[in-house]
Amino acid sequence: MFVLKKINNYKFTFAILFITIFSILIFLNYSNCNVAVLINASKTFGIKNSIKNCNSNLKEFWYFKTRNFFINTVFEEKLRIYKAKNYGSRYVVLKKENFKKKNKENNNLLDVPFVKGINDDLNNYLTDDIGQSLIENDTWYRSHGGNKNLKYNNSKVNITPKNISKLKLKWKLQTIKPNKIKSYWKQNIEINPVFIDDKIIFVSADLKIIAVNVKSGKIIWEIQCIDEPARRGMVLSIENINKYLFINIANKLYKINVKNGKLEKKFGNKGYVNTPGTLIAPVLLKNKIYITSFA
Repeated sequence: MFVLKKINNYKFTFAILFITIFSILIFLNYSNCNVAVLINASKTFGIKNSIKNCNSNLKEFWYFKTRNFFINTVFEEKLRIYKAKNYGSRYVVLKKENFKKKNKENNNLLDVPFVKGINDDLNNYLTDDIGQSLIENDTWYRSHGGNKNLKYNNSKVNITPKNISKLKLKWKLQTIKPNKIKSYWKQNIEINPVFIDDKIIFVSADLKIIAVNVKSGKIIWEIQCIDEPARRGMVLSIENINKYLFINIANKLYKINVKNGKLEKKFGNKGYVNTPGTLIAPVLLKNKIYITSFA
């Protein structure tokens, strides 16, 4: 009887342990911190950084989940006032009338707010193309084509209104299997890709940085991220015989070897430097890196 009771105790303990671990895995997966993603991310960023990123991701996920209970309620204004007081004017305090239900049919009649300092004369904002590097026009080393975001490339074979109807699909790449989209899709991607050495480097909807061969469409290397890569761009750098990708992820700027997708360990803290956090690609000029921040 004693042995049988002991075995039953072991079974009960094992069952509780299994249920606990299984529940934690489900919780992490639901909280945007998939264990498989954590393991893959640690291959590049290290287990310590990956766990830290996963932890911040988890907090952010539940923050927004909780915040949704306050949106469009009388409590939202109080929340905005609290944030404005503690974090500054970035969190605009709305007037009470903004929380009243509006008739959708009359939305187009709402007054357009006047912002002092902005006018309709484009001549005050547009700049001449003087000094624009010819190399920049012939390459795509920075998202949107260059430091001026011209979205222009002087390709040998340009797409024109005359030949656009003759374009044919060469290949296509889907980074998430159709039956896995609900589990692995994180968000829409707004970051424009970069191009070098027959490689297109882009960010996927499951937060991977991927290098693809432009001729075959085959993946050359990929890096799994936990935190969201910057949504406003990345930039390439040519240093002697090596080429690198600079990309902001959360509050870190990473330097990645374009050839193999490995972190450049000689840069900063074994491949990255801490930043205040930004969505915009840095500017590289005369061996210096210029970074913008939210502050």
